[in-house]
Amino acid sequence: MSVNIRAATVDDSPAILRLLANNSQPGKLHLTFERAPDYFYGARVSCKEPDVYVAEHPDGDELVGLFNVGYREVFVNGAVETVRYGHDLRLDQTFRGGSAMLAIYQMLRQVLEGPEWMQSVILADNAHYIKSVGGSRPGLPSFYPCGEIETSLLYGRRSKKVAIGNSEVRPATAEDLPLMQELLDREGPRKQFYPYYRFSALTGTDPFYRGLKPESYWLLFERGRLTGMVGTWDQATFKQTRVVDYSPAIALARPFYNFGSALRGGARLPARGGCFHYLNLHSILIEDNQPERFELLLQDLSSRFTREYDALVCGFFKQDPLVNELARYRRHVLESRHFLTTYGADPRPDLDAGRIPFADIARL
Repeated sequence: MSVNIRAATVDDSPAILRLLANNSQPGKLHLTFERAPDYFYGARVSCKEPDVYVAEHPDGDELVGLFNVGYREVFVNGAVETVRYGHDLRLDQTFRGGSAMLAIYQMLRQVLEGPEWMQSVILADNAHYIKSVGGSRPGLPSFYPCGEIETSLLYGRRSKKVAIGNSEVRPATAEDLPLMQELLDREGPRKQFYPYYRFSALTGTDPFYRGLKPESYWLLFERGRLTGMVGTWDQATFKQTRVVDYSPAIALARPFYNFGSALRGGARLPARGGCFHYLNLHSILIEDNQPERFELLLQDLSSRFTREYDALVCGFFKQDPLVNELARYRRHVLESRHFLTTYGADPRPDLDAGRIPFADIARL
């Protein structure tokens, strides 16, 4: 069946929420990734400037598809550039594998003009989709592999603590915002795709920083000098991962699993219809990318928050030395593939391979 692709408006939010809630990801856990109470709350967090499109049912009475290719500011080769991020691709299950996907890519070709490229991230478990974008197919853009991302759901420490003399970890205050900006302006350009943030906005109403305030960030000081930063972000008020159903085996094991998690630490499996409760660790910035500094922050946050949340969520590209610190914790690992997507030439040769890439997990 043919569909009509058009730019979304804020009035589409209720229909988008229904689309997200009614189409789960299959597997041992049937999950829906929801955005109540307003889809655009989350869209304005993922991208500074959302660019959302919807697919209308041929009868015009419901939405059957969605994608967002909005803009955000990131460092590319050390300079701030505005780059698209392709995400939130959804199709109603009755329209998958047909002409609806082709119609989406036809619209994308109009949006993604000339040599422009965008970032895309696909879960490694979605092998079918990765395979479908891996070849050369008429009407589809090229998906150029550009790194692998390892996301860890952290449940608690399992190795001894590290220490650095004359160091202090504490929450930020409004007075720290200039120091935080200085750290970003100094260290951010050293990483490929690190987001450009304006921390002065944390005291305002910019929707890109929804739910964040200065004290959401934890700072590492050494001899009074700021050398590291990690943001914390509970996004449950606008972004939910809901369990629709369990496989029979998981449903049977769930009470025993939850009992064990309560004893040793670990993610709780909610009842059907319930949501996981995560705390995202984001905006991670460490002077000289030194793992010991990151570990000081991580062990402090773990001791403060692991009992309050099902898990702390943190991720890096696999070549980032900081990723190794996550192995010190009890965790569950998710892997993703990062692509540069374009209808133009391969952009990878233009990137400085000496800069470690960065992914802000809270905005994926």
